[in-house]
Amino acid sequence: MSESKQPTDVAAEPSFAGSSGRGRAAVAWRKMFSKRWVFPAVYVAAAAMLVTFVWMFRGERSSLEANPTPGDASVVEGVTGESPSGEAVAVNAPAETFRSPARDPSAVQIVRPYFDPGAGGEQKQAAVVKREDEFTLHVGVDYARSDAAPFEVVAVYSGKVTRVGDNPVVGKLVEITHPNGYVSVYQSLGEIAVAEGQDVRQGDPIGKSGENELERELGNHLHFELRKAETWEPVHPDKAPRS
Repeated sequence: MSESKQPTDVAAEPSFAGSSGRGRAAVAWRKMFSKRWVFPAVYVAAAAMLVTFVWMFRGERSSLEANPTPGDASVVEGVTGESPSGEAVAVNAPAETFRSPARDPSAVQIVRPYFDPGAGGEQKQAAVVKREDEFTLHVGVDYARSDAAPFEVVAVYSGKVTRVGDNPVVGKLVEITHPNGYVSVYQSLGEIAVAEGQDVRQGDPIGKSGENELERELGNHLHFELRKAETWEPVHPDKAPRS
């Protein structure tokens, strides 16, 4: 009697020879994304790339605006001109150099920097504000005393107070519009010493530092921003213009 042959099982286990690299990579990615710090870091990196692109675009636009065509009118300091309606235009005041919003700059320190795309990783991470599950790029500078005591806040340029308010998130605030086309913003104030519509000179008192809900971990501090009046685009205080 002939002996019947049983089929041989030659594929007991599937072979991953062709996809072993992809398998190991997938495991590595899963391990990395299981770490709690990965998503904030990825967010900061992506945000930095986006902000860099936007600022480069705006920088090119600003350079075009700074170099108008020969037919464009320009303002010359110290010369009185005329508006399209024929009315006289006031002579520009002498240029003012940006000053610190703290009455005594040597008595305060920066406790949260402005988000700078060109800065190092640690500085970028320090300039990201976390509120609940949201991360926001810090487009201002926070000042505080080492002893957490209140300090006097002053106007960085001469101008007109265009807003005084009290916000449940950012605290008491003041905004001053300046002749150079910029607006200075003072938030987290404990006291306010000016009124809306008031004219102020550079160095005049605005109020005193305080606390707010958004950055309560900083305690008593001042949150300061400088923005373009037309577009509300933030400007790094280190690159602040002259009046």
